[in-house]
Amino acid sequence: MMLGLALHLLLTAAYALLAARRLPRLQAATETLLVFLLPFFGLAILAVWHIACCLLHIGALPLYEREPQRGLISLEPLAYQADIVPLQDTYLLGDARLRRRLFTDAIKQEVVNNEAVLRQAVHDKDREIAYYAVSLMTARTEKLAAELYALEQRLQAAGADDEPLLRRYAETLEAFLASGSGDEASRREKRGALLSALAALAKAHPESTLYFEQALRQLLASGAYEQAEAVLRDYAKQHPGEEGPCLFALRLALARRQPERMAAAVQALKALPCRLSADALAAIRYWDRRDA
Repeated sequence: MMLGLALHLLLTAAYALLAARRLPRLQAATETLLVFLLPFFGLAILAVWHIACCLLHIGALPLYEREPQRGLISLEPLAYQADIVPLQDTYLLGDARLRRRLFTDAIKQEVVNNEAVLRQAVHDKDREIAYYAVSLMTARTEKLAAELYALEQRLQAAGADDEPLLRRYAETLEAFLASGSGDEASRREKRGALLSALAALAKAHPESTLYFEQALRQLLASGAYEQAEAVLRDYAKQHPGEEGPCLFALRLALARRQPERMAAAVQALKALPCRLSADALAAIRYWDRRDA
């Protein structure tokens, strides 16, 4: 009798140590109490339960994780890290030496991907910051120009039928234009090459709206409204009854300051038989002034 009691206490203590290491405190205490109150049967029940959870991948018990994992959306506050400063906020620092060190280190490591921050740094009063910003922008421009030249040579050899190469060429042209590099003549030339590439891709994939929308964004950004009208007509002809042409018709009318066309585009959006996206609904709520 005494031997059985000693063995039971020993097993209970061993299970308590194991549970304390692998389970939350409340769960470990509850299971230890169950093992203690039900000699042998409590241990057997819990063993069968844990084995079944492992075999069936239920994951009901956090038996194999020391700490709970943070989900994709968590209500727990993130740990504050004082050594991390948004690069845009470096302009608010009063310490000129600290601001220079943070910015130049980021530029030297080539971790500045925001072109707006780089353009702001070019005009900084600190000569060292401006120097490194200009150096990085120049290096990126040269790299993009060399990549564009290599892609143009490959396209001339392979022809426009090589769609993966043509898509890569269009992406590189778009990156070059987004960087703000080059003078007005070279940018106009690159924008024309981009529009030609997008037109070829749109012709090869008439079911896709991506290439029409990319071309319209470039034309609206450059102020080429007449050319945008032609692309928009082709877009509406290829995709009738869709919201994309109506949304870009609204943007084009807004850019050209044509309130009548804006109202017509809003009414065309409202008359579409398809389910509208969040952007289309927001445009209708903002621009529909008929009942105002």
